Amino acid sequence: MGLIARLRRWYREHPSTVSTLEGDPFVALADSEPRRRWEAASMLRNSTMPGQAAAALAHALGDPEPFVRWEAGQSLIALASQEALSALSEALRDPLPRRRAAAAEALGQPRWVEVVPFLTDMLMDEDAGVRVAAALALGRIGHAEGAQHLAARLEQELSPGVRWAIIQALGMIGVLASAGPLSRCLTHLEEPAPVRRNAAWALGRLGWDTTVVEGLLTALNDPDPQVRWQACLGLGSVTQTGLQAGLIEHDLLNRIRDALAARREDSANAGPGLVREAATQALAQTKVGLWAKRIRRKRQATRRKRWLIGRLR
Repeated sequence: MGLIARLRRWYREHPSTVSTLEGDPFVALADSEPRRRWEAASMLRNSTMPGQAAAALAHALGDPEPFVRWEAGQSLIALASQEALSALSEALRDPLPRRRAAAAEALGQPRWVEVVPFLTDMLMDEDAGVRVAAALALGRIGHAEGAQHLAARLEQELSPGVRWAIIQALGMIGVLASAGPLSRCLTHLEEPAPVRRNAAWALGRLGWDTTVVEGLLTALNDPDPQVRWQACLGLGSVTQTGLQAGLIEHDLLNRIRDALAARREDSANAGPGLVREAATQALAQTKVGLWAKRIRRKRQATRRKRWLIGRLR
């Protein structure tokens, strides 16, 4: 499906909000009151002059207020016109960083694979805010191609805020290819705590993989309670998945369970809860996974017996 077709489909699935704005929205878009500019940006998605509306909204992508910029971007998407697409493309190359960031954010619609190359280029932007917007937009799109570029950029990015956004996007996409870079974030304690917390969260969303497990086992000994809390939850989730698929060796399972059992003595408060509570929950998940594995084996054995009996008759 072409991008213009996707714009039109997005517009159909996201009906316009009712605005209380009175007067000309083109005039109101330059009003000194931010709320009136926001309402004007919302009204222009229904404009009967799409070319003029696209130009006005493109200018609004540089508005000082973030919520006005966001509304302008969504209205450009909702216009579903070639003029709107051209305006967003041009905004990606604008000298003003906040306009570039607003355009990147607007293009981050789920499954819009066509814009992935534009956004991956923005990961190299000189402005950290633009790089954050591009990374999170790639996460919302959720395509594996975007994850490849995000993982590569994570190895080079120096800004903690951008690293956090890249990790967030990798967790949103959830492909195993990003397990290595995410695990390495957890081995360096000079990494800021919010970045390590997000890396533990993201690893727990990738599914079963030995690299994922080793990274989360490392995170169980992190000095930050929230990292340990996220690591417990992540280990419980990926271990349950691995057991249900029959992928875990006995020795590795024992390592996981022993490490989680040790964390049941951890009374540190991670904010959302105590670390020991997360460890207890994770251990329960490993038991559920074992039960599911045993049930599956019994069913397979029963099917084999029935097949053999059928052959003998």
